Amino acid sequence: MYKVVEDNDRIRILEGRGKPGTDIPLHSHPPCAVVFLNDCKLTTSSPDGKTETIDAHAGMVGFNAEAFEHSGKVLGDNEAHFFVIELKK
Repeated sequence: MYKVVEDNDRIRILEGRGKPGTDIPLHSHPPCAVVFLNDCKLTTSSPDGKTETIDAHAGMVGFNAEAFEHSGKVLGDNEAHFFVIELKK
């Protein structure tokens, strides 16, 4: 689901794509921003059981100031397409 687009000493940029029904296995991110390129719907679950549904819209941006772990699933009828910009410093 993820492809590394850029990786240097300051950031790592991942391109994420997933068709409806795609399971997102448990993984972690350092502090990061997410930019959605299209309208899509995802669910995310943290190891402590907290689940969140995200109704993303093209151009929507999210930011996580802390490192985190999550799994998830692509829902709805649209492919999920987004960039994750992970901060290293």
